[in-house]
Amino acid sequence: MILEHTLIILVLCSAVMTLLGGSIKRQYGYPPLRAAAAYLAGVVGVGIYATQSFVNDTSHRYFFELPEEDGTLLNPLLRLMVAVLVYSPAIAYGALMLNGLAARFLVDTVYRPSAIRRPKSSYKRAWAMAHKGNTAVAVRLFRKYYEEDPTVPDPLFYMAQLLSHDQRHMEALQRYGEIMRRFARDESVWARAAFDCADLYELKLRQYDRARHLLESIVQRAKDVQLRELAEVRLGRLPLP
Repeated sequence: MILEHTLIILVLCSAVMTLLGGSIKRQYGYPPLRAAAAYLAGVVGVGIYATQSFVNDTSHRYFFELPEEDGTLLNPLLRLMVAVLVYSPAIAYGALMLNGLAARFLVDTVYRPSAIRRPKSSYKRAWAMAHKGNTAVAVRLFRKYYEEDPTVPDPLFYMAQLLSHDQRHMEALQRYGEIMRRFARDESVWARAAFDCADLYELKLRQYDRARHLLESIVQRAKDVQLRELAEVRLGRLPLP
């Protein structure tokens, strides 16, 4: 019975970790660093606790005892079950998350919207409205900031992000489309808007064909090798048509 209970608990741990990892991946796509770190820390904690408690509770001389040695087969067996049923799904989702974080880091830092990037603190009134939940006012303020300096696309990106967070995905897509039209000659800005657009289509709207079209456009248009490779990697994760 001890082994059966152990196996059931490990299977439940595996299911919880798999569901948690899948939920984070679906919710964020490219999760915040804190979310990925918390998930991986939780997995390690569960695995260590499971190994220690199960081995301590079930290692008895009358259970799977070796006749000629002072030990049991249960300890390595439990460690194997922990590795297979807890750490395997954790490693798989952890790899997906870290890959997503790396891709987002490339898009957000290497391919920044502009060389003259204005810090978020410059838009403090808009951010104050956003933090209060007044998205409509924040969006209007970001529009005003953009009209004051149309050479910097950051306010348009922030508008799109706020609208997407508010579940107004179609309006967010319109803002990304506006960025792609207005900054068509700036490859880094155009590509970042295209990547964000593809994210919305894939992760929120489940319109994989539109996401694929945008990523293929990046592959065809981008002169930068890293941008093309990043788009190709993203294409590889989309479901087959």
